[in-house]
Amino acid sequence: MTPSEIRDSLRSILPFARLSSAGLDLVIQGIEVLEGEAGDELFATGAESDAFFVVLRGACDVSLAADSGKGQERVVTRLHPGETFGELSLLAPTTRRVTVRACEATVLASVHSAAFHQLREAEPEHCLDLVLGLIEVIATRLDNAGPVLQRATLFASQRTLLP
Repeated sequence: MTPSEIRDSLRSILPFARLSSAGLDLVIQGIEVLEGEAGDELFATGAESDAFFVVLRGACDVSLAADSGKGQERVVTRLHPGETFGELSLLAPTTRRVTVRACEATVLASVHSAAFHQLREAEPEHCLDLVLGLIEVIATRLDNAGPVLQRATLFASQRTLLP
């Protein structure tokens, strides 16, 4: 993809939608475009978390380890163009809590934490806009998870009460 195509794709996607044109151009300089085929593992649970991703084309499955302890995974969501993952990696060192695989030919934009920190040092005002966008993405995800967490808590409490 050309920088112009990447810019057009990112312009309306949080966290990039908050950036000015100049800020977006600076971020694009630090973006790496990655391609994957169906079944390619993009990262695994427990791996170092050092990049944030945006699906530009294709789709990715996000999986959690199943409780069985047999190395099985359960797909919890499918990400499509315009959706993001790995936001926390730009804000704090952490490890991946999920496994992400391409489920078809996929193109991703990746912002590595090193590029993010360079932006923070060189252009703090643009970095602040990006951070506010990241916070909005994370807050929306947490808000959407609320009902699911409530059901899971209720289910878990009912299981512990059974003989």
